[in-house]
Amino acid sequence: MNLLKREVKVGKIVDLYLQSIGQKDDDFRAFLSGWTAMEIFVHSLFKQVYGPQWFKGLKEKLPASAAPYFDRVQTVMSDKHRLMDKFVVIATTLSPATAQVDAAELASLKTVRDAIVHELAGQQTFPAERSQRLLRKYLALHLKRDT
Repeated sequence: MNLLKREVKVGKIVDLYLQSIGQKDDDFRAFLSGWTAMEIFVHSLFKQVYGPQWFKGLKEKLPASAAPYFDRVQTVMSDKHRLMDKFVVIATTLSPATAQVDAAELASLKTVRDAIVHELAGQQTFPAERSQRLLRKYLALHLKRDT
């Protein structure tokens, strides 16, 4: 719990995660809460923590002469990173050994989410536990990381 107190920016994520696991008899609502928590996790922590850290690390590896170009690319791309792009950066940072598998899992969950938003008919089961498990893994890794 001390980790959560230190990381106030994850409060809404934790609230949605708890809401998700509390929906024992409603996989639809449990999945939506878990998915929403994961989306907030990825978007907010990429912007606040992992994006800046990632680009700083890349920039440090470049010759100084490339800095203006790299800065321009960063500026142009600042609002164009997709959810999956952001997740790959976070997963690679926090769990490089499983990043590829975890990105595939998130892509699979996103397919379910997209079906709900765009074509709810036909979707009978919702992978709430899978979304909860992936979120729980990365939330724990984030909280335990070296800052």
